[in-house]
Amino acid sequence: MNRLWLFQTIVIFALLGCCLAQQCSSIVAPLNVFTKDGLLVRGISPDHLLVKVKGKIARIKSFNLDVAPRRVVLLLDTSGSMAGGRPNSWQLIPELGSYAVDTIPPEASVAVGTIGEVSNIGEFGDRAQAGARALALTRQSIRGRTPLLDSIHLALLKLSPAHFGDVIYLVTDGGDTYSKKTETQIQHELAEHGTRIFVLLVANDEPPRTEEQRLGPPLMQDLVEQTGGHLMLIPWSSIGPIHRADLLKAAPLIQSDIGTSYRMELSLPEPIKKLASLQVRYSGPDKRLAKDSSWIYPRHISPCSASVHP
Repeated sequence: MNRLWLFQTIVIFALLGCCLAQQCSSIVAPLNVFTKDGLLVRGISPDHLLVKVKGKIARIKSFNLDVAPRRVVLLLDTSGSMAGGRPNSWQLIPELGSYAVDTIPPEASVAVGTIGEVSNIGEFGDRAQAGARALALTRQSIRGRTPLLDSIHLALLKLSPAHFGDVIYLVTDGGDTYSKKTETQIQHELAEHGTRIFVLLVANDEPPRTEEQRLGPPLMQDLVEQTGGHLMLIPWSSIGPIHRADLLKAAPLIQSDIGTSYRMELSLPEPIKKLASLQVRYSGPDKRLAKDSSWIYPRHISPCSASVHP
């Protein structure tokens, strides 16, 4: 009798979970709009937007510019591939880590972690603490294989429960040689959390010689596009005065991209049970806004995404 009661209870809860999933009829997604000069476009009217989920029109329930302080998990790749092929080239990692901290909005809470065979993520703190931890990396700490996707999974656990605007910021060459998680699994987890991926991608100066080097950049580009994030490419040999100036010019754009997003709450045309495509189109009178601006948003959304909550 006890076993029968237990079985019936499990069935009831399973049915209840299914019903609750079917009742999920709204979703929240971020939207960023930038001019070709990298300036944030303000004053977007929801009346001028056409939003589709799975190819069907979704009604915008609420639309506002969200500037609440963000949470950022900054992951610095400390695997052996980041040591580089020249003496002291490993110093690129703490340098770029410190630069990445400077591109995060000043009011954000930042947790710094590493991508390595023994990955770890520190506690949230301010930018000064994050910068100090990045600069504390030593040559001895940069070694081993690269569990990049597994590290993103750990970062999502650190960001649970999810908040709107959460960001995982990677400083990496994009390669993965040691993860148990697959790209598809991570894409689902990112969509469920509503978390965006930002990448400072360290690129090889020479043609890729390994599968890791070949697959890394496309993997990073895909995660950025799928989540509505941002990617910046840095060649290994580019840490000189000219490229430092380019980095400084890009900093305000990245800060704005992380710290300010339109928050769209959408009423779905029908409940979704798995990842669904999202399309946003400008249908207003400003032709230049439609043609010349960058419209950045996640390409897929998940049912009852945690980002519905503030």
